[in-house]
Order: sequence, then C-alpha cells, then structure tokens
Amino acid sequence: MIQNINDSNAPRLSESVPSLRNHKRLFNALKNKDGEVDKNEFLSFAKKAGVDGEQLFKALDNDGNGKITEAEFKAGFQQVKDAMIAQAKSQIKTAENASSTSQQNIESAKSFLDLRSSFKIVG
Repeated sequence: MIQNINDSNAPRLSESVPSLRNHKRLFNALKNKDGEVDKNEFLSFAKKAGVDGEQLFKALDNDGNGKITEAEFKAGFQQVKDAMIAQAKSQIKTAENASSTSQQNIESAKSFLDLRSSFKIVG
C-alpha cells in the first residue's frame, strides 16, 4: 500500500519540482541591465520554451508594472513548486483510495469464494 504523504516527507517530493536555487540562475539569464525582466525579454524566452508567455508573465508580474523583479520571479517559482507538490499529494491520495477499494473488493471476493465452497449442491 502507498504510504501517506505528510509534511515530513514532502522534501522528497520536492526533488522532482523546480528548485528555488535554480530560480536565481534562470532569473540572472533573463534579466536586463536594470536587474529586472521586462515583458519582451520574457516573451522571447517563453516562445523558445514553448510556453504561453502572456499568461505566465501576468501571473509573475504581481504589481502589474510590466517588469518582473527577482522577488516576483522567486514567488512565482514557489507557487509552481507548491502547486506541483499539492498535485502529487492529490494523485497519491487518489491512488491510496483506489488501492483501498481494490483491497476491499479482493476481500469480498475471497469471502464469497469461502462461503460458496462451504455449500454443497444437492441434485
């Protein structure tokens, strides 16, 4: 059976999601001389990455000034990480429930077979 996920083992899950340490490297690659990422720079990057840059830019530009600061970028990275961990936890919970239901069905079938074998058909 799949083990329950709780906050104590969430760090293992986070190994598969974006690292907050990597956000700085990506931000530094995207930023301009003023230390921010403007919309055109971001859209150019997003297009190369095959991502809907407009929607993502709006989500990251918290103050709506048309630029993404490192703090906004980091916060966005954290939101993505949190969402991915929440989704993984939900998928595990669904698998646990399915596993539990399957186990109940197996036990019911075994009980039925045990009950059936105790009866003799008289003809």
